[in-house]
Amino acid sequence: MVPGRKYDVRFAVRTLRRRWWVLILPLLVTGSIAVWLARALPDVYYAQSTIQVIPPRVGDNLVKGQVQLGLPERLQMATQQALTPPQLEQLVDEFDVYPTVRGRVPKDATTAWFRASIRVQPVKSDVFIVGYYGYSRSRVQKIAERLQTLMLKEATKQHEALADNTGQFFQSELETARKRLEEQEARVADYRRRYAGQLPSQVETNLKLMQGVGTELQGIEEAVNRDRTRREELSNELQTVSAAQPAPADDPEVPADPPPGDVTATLPVGPPIKQLRAARALRAKLARRFQPDFPDMQALDRAIAELERQVAATPAAAASESPARVKQLRDAIRTLDAQIAGREAAAQKLRDTITAYRTRVDMAPEREAEWTRLTRDYNTLQGVYQGLLAKREETRIAASLDHQSVGEQLRILEQPKLPGAPVSPKRKQIALIGAAIGAVLGILLLVLGELRDGTIRTEEEVLGALNLPVVGLVPMIVTTRDRFLIRRRRLIWSAAAVVLGAGLAFLRWHR
Repeated sequence: MVPGRKYDVRFAVRTLRRRWWVLILPLLVTGSIAVWLARALPDVYYAQSTIQVIPPRVGDNLVKGQVQLGLPERLQMATQQALTPPQLEQLVDEFDVYPTVRGRVPKDATTAWFRASIRVQPVKSDVFIVGYYGYSRSRVQKIAERLQTLMLKEATKQHEALADNTGQFFQSELETARKRLEEQEARVADYRRRYAGQLPSQVETNLKLMQGVGTELQGIEEAVNRDRTRREELSNELQTVSAAQPAPADDPEVPADPPPGDVTATLPVGPPIKQLRAARALRAKLARRFQPDFPDMQALDRAIAELERQVAATPAAAASESPARVKQLRDAIRTLDAQIAGREAAAQKLRDTITAYRTRVDMAPEREAEWTRLTRDYNTLQGVYQGLLAKREETRIAASLDHQSVGEQLRILEQPKLPGAPVSPKRKQIALIGAAIGAVLGILLLVLGELRDGTIRTEEEVLGALNLPVVGLVPMIVTTRDRFLIRRRRLIWSAAAVVLGAGLAFLRWHR
């Protein structure tokens, strides 16, 4: 590379005039190779069939299809089942696909080549193609027809298998969900039995029952109070009647000796007549020891006088009650005692009942939390079971539609045709690509050669590189050897051009 050299159009023209063969040689070589390669490659033909997936004639709003896979997934599954290695090997042998390599290449390799030549892919949401690439026009058509038959058969079979598997899956899941739901129902029923009366839904009922029992208890307590009041009245009347009757002669009531200064301390409590008899018996007992003017005797006499006045003031009817009245009063008191005891027992039962209802109400928040967890699981399982049941019925109906040819169907839109022209190789494109590669390679070699060349050829380059004035120019001296090399180079290029032209003409004539 010369310093100061200007790489402009004039330099490019001079370079091409001097080194044109560097540009032409790679172009001719790569172009010739590309043309030879394009001519040597065999013709490849292609045939295909177009198949449409017809949806069910019953709308999805009435019956949903049981197979919800997309067309690409279904094609992949059907292809894997239809184009198995044994099936591909059978097709290779049946149609004699690779006769030139038979016995020299393993069957696994030929099967892999054959599988790579098959094309199965969707082109729309409901349309897919089945095609085959091959070297024989008639064989390509026949193999495409066979592949079409295999794919139709396997797609239909796969559709039915998916439907059956879907139905079996839903049935299995439904049985599992039913068992779990029954177990949860048993837990709910056991919880209801175990905590009957404590459930959140029974709080209002418990409050109403507790209110009713409280009202009933209040009525019983009021009745008990009335009975006790009546018994007290009868007891007082009995004491009055009993006191009015004379005491038996053989059973005098003699109090113990009173303390000094209080002669009435030992008198019995009761009606005045009873106290009067006791006071008289006490005076007779004390009279044997004390004089009448003894203070205690005088005090006892005053008490006796007071008791006599009280007895005298008692109505005569009370004093004249017969023993029959006493028996009647005692019977009435016993009846009231039994009635009071019965009502108190009933009141206690009602109190226990109120306590039980209050306990139920107090336990309601805890039971509500447990019940919420239990019913949440139950409602979830019930929803899952109902959903599976609906899907199983939809699957069954969809399968029935398929069996009656009302469900999804496959229709052939285009049969495989005998190919007219090969689809590959693209010979013109190959030749153009070879020529472009040669041109790029020639340009690179030309640029690289100029960058490595340090020769100064013009006055401008001398001034630019050395910055010295030019005294004179010496023309190029061509020796005898130089002339020989030039003639040999021209002869070689002429021969190469003749060979290349003859080769191109030969290839064109044999097309």
